[in-house]
Amino acid sequence: VSPSVVVDCFCRISGGAAGTVEGFSRQFRNAKDEMQLWYRTGQAAYQLGRKLYLNGSVERAEENFAEATDYFSQLVNHFPTDPLAASSNYYLGNIAALKGQHHEALARFQEIVAKWPKSEFVARSRFKIGESYEAMGQFDQAADAYVLLTYHHPDDANVPTAMIRMMNYYARSE
Repeated sequence: VSPSVVVDCFCRISGGAAGTVEGFSRQFRNAKDEMQLWYRTGQAAYQLGRKLYLNGSVERAEENFAEATDYFSQLVNHFPTDPLAASSNYYLGNIAALKGQHHEALARFQEIVAKWPKSEFVARSRFKIGESYEAMGQFDQAADAYVLLTYHHPDDANVPTAMIRMMNYYARSE
């Protein structure tokens, strides 16, 4: 195998003694192809897991989240400067938030803003930062996150929701 070719192999054995053995191998001409596959596979597992989770099938959702987490984590670790790393980190944050791991989710979303400031996921991450702070009962920090969203990304689709949340917060504080 030449250094520019990445090979991924696995073997599946099923059905016991009377079963079958299936071998599978794929070769990538470059690392970009491998990264794209990790991203698409992770995204598919995330979307399926999210739907299962929202429909109450938590155990099955966890399996898909674990698969998505594996693919997204590999992508972030192996290709940290690629724009897909920001997107992968965003999905990792969403998985953590859905599982109630708001500190981890917050760290993921904050990392996107800090590490990939030009990413299309920065505005969405600022909104998710606010949601994470709200989920942890830290409403001052949530309001600050929403202010940053509205200031830096006034045309983002989440701005109206952020403004309503800020108004509700400030109305409660008075």
